[in-house]
Amino acid sequence: MKLDRFFKSKVVENNKISFKEFLEEKFVKNPQKYSRSAHKYLFDAITYFGFDEERNIPKIFANELFGVDDKIREFMTILEAGANGHDVRRRIILFVGPVGTAKSTFVSIIKKALERYSRTEDGEIYAIEFCPIHENPLNLIPEDARDDFYREFGVKIDQELCPVCRYKLEELKYEDVSAVPVVRFTFSEAERRGIATFVPADWTSQDVSVLVGSENFRTVQELGDPSHPLAWNFNGSLFVANRGIHEFIELHKAKPDLLFPLITVAQERKVKVDRFGLIDVDEVLISHTNYAEYNKFVGKKENEALKDRTREINWIYNLKWDDEEKIYKKMLGETSYHLAPWTLKFIAGIAIMSRLSPDRDKKYDLLTSLKLYNGEYGAMYSEYHVDEMKHPDDGKFGISPRIAVDALSFASVGNTCVTPIRAYEKLEEIIKSGNVDISHKEFLALKDMILTEYNKFIKDAVFRAFIGSSFATEAQKYVDRYIENAQAFINGEKVKDPFTGNYVEPDEKFLRSIEELVGISKEAAKDFRMKILVKATNLLRMGKKITYDIHPLLKEAIENKIFGDRATFIRGSITSVVKTEEQEKHIQEAVEELKKVGFCEVCAREAISYVAYLLDVAR
Repeated sequence: MKLDRFFKSKVVENNKISFKEFLEEKFVKNPQKYSRSAHKYLFDAITYFGFDEERNIPKIFANELFGVDDKIREFMTILEAGANGHDVRRRIILFVGPVGTAKSTFVSIIKKALERYSRTEDGEIYAIEFCPIHENPLNLIPEDARDDFYREFGVKIDQELCPVCRYKLEELKYEDVSAVPVVRFTFSEAERRGIATFVPADWTSQDVSVLVGSENFRTVQELGDPSHPLAWNFNGSLFVANRGIHEFIELHKAKPDLLFPLITVAQERKVKVDRFGLIDVDEVLISHTNYAEYNKFVGKKENEALKDRTREINWIYNLKWDDEEKIYKKMLGETSYHLAPWTLKFIAGIAIMSRLSPDRDKKYDLLTSLKLYNGEYGAMYSEYHVDEMKHPDDGKFGISPRIAVDALSFASVGNTCVTPIRAYEKLEEIIKSGNVDISHKEFLALKDMILTEYNKFIKDAVFRAFIGSSFATEAQKYVDRYIENAQAFINGEKVKDPFTGNYVEPDEKFLRSIEELVGISKEAAKDFRMKILVKATNLLRMGKKITYDIHPLLKEAIENKIFGDRATFIRGSITSVVKTEEQEKHIQEAVEELKKVGFCEVCAREAISYVAYLLDVAR
């Protein structure tokens, strides 16, 4: 195996050129590209990698984040407004939400996008070579030439050179700025170029130097002047992040005096260093915090100035059932064990219902709300009901994805397969430990609700497995027969008897045998039949085939009919304490059928045993 390719990485060439060459060979060919603000550059970096049209979000998020599409779109709207030069670029973008809602993951993704983009041709970006804050070469344009520069190129320069650059220009005695060296640079969080992160630490040890830098005592001794530009370390995070991103983790846990510099950076886009005055920077300010810290912060009057300079995005827990499963899959990664069907769905259902406010419209219990958030409207609901069902506190509390994934991981220890029941038991242990803001009693109530849904699924799966490949054929025969008789009934016509060839009255007894299985009364039967016929007509008009799942209630009725016809046989096969050779054969055939739809040998047999238990209890 050749390993050479792992020893080399693509390194972007330094591309050192003079400022004059930069203007003539780079800038004049594309002024907008080489004069981009931090907000514009970040927006271009995120959108460079494509767009997921179905979810309406940039592709860099599509395979990483789920259930927060509306928050991603809200962020992109703010960023685009800043990229267009609107005043929102003078705001700190603040993600507020409970722990485990992917706030940090989101910021990490855009940091990586910024790094990758800066290595592409489209992301080419230059800086003054000797500048400690890698500022834009265009800041070299003299003040008295900037109006003409704007008229010719449409680029407005509103920032001044940093103290080090001003000193270097004087020290190196440039006749003009055309010979100043500029270099291409790339963003790097690891090397602290254009990406910085501030993490609150011990109040007694952390001071403002982490943001604005500090005095270089060795240089002060050498130069004998503490106000000399070279006597200052421009390694504070606010300087490191110039032209890129500054992330503030748990912003409101920081000492108050560390928050004050942010007001100037946000509003004026300048950093205050006493010995030098205000120094220009351009960066996207992103922070995140939880509700407890945020509420304490906004409750203090002295924080009004900083709050006024923040733009909050309410980053709540995911509330979509399908997306919660995707989150778990992403967090679990490749596993050495098998996940039984419905395992993730079972835990995800409990987690999401724990995030729903109990103080909601009584028409929408937690299970109904769970399904509506997931877009499962059924025959009774629509998008209107989703809006009516929502509660403003939904998603602000509950079981986090981290807790759920911990339970799944614990359930895998010593097992080759993790089933819904094993995962639930481990989640219950975590709840009992008191590390989650939900009582054991509340948890059991949520479990019981999800269990009813799981029982439907597992009985359906096992019954289908015993019936085997003949299920689809039988189901299609039932739906064809139902539609034929329903149409004749509605139109006052007769149907052709398949055995005698004679035309006879519609089989009302058959129609009612199907409808009664899902509780459709005799009075409601005509209306139900009309709905089925309208749906069937529309499908035929579109050239589509009519299948047994044409309507959720008809689907359920036909399944119940088929399962009912075979129930005695299936019950006898799986509930017998001592099984005959024939019964064992049927069970093994069912196991093989279950393996075709995602079960393994272990969970297939456990599923059959569990359904046997359900059938015994139901007797």
